[in-house]
Amino acid sequence: MLGTDFNEWRTSSRRAGGARAERGRLRDAITRFGEALAATHDVNQQLSVIVEAAVEATDAAGARLLAATAQSSKPVNLIQEESGSRST
Repeated sequence: MLGTDFNEWRTSSRRAGGARAERGRLRDAITRFGEALAATHDVNQQLSVIVEAAVEATDAAGARLLAATAQSSKPVNLIQEESGSRST
């Protein structure tokens, strides 16, 4: 019984440690996101930061930002981000 209790405690302790690390990673991503948005008035740069932060915060493999233009209602690719690389 004591061995089982100890194993359960160790497992829950590992999960808690992983959750703390995930919260820290997300907090850092949100902080960088806010700092980057505050530092620039360049709309393309801000959009790129938003997509990059979304990829990092969700641990996604990549993301794409699509938007309609005044000339066409067909969405165009504004920003594409792959984890670890940046392209516009």
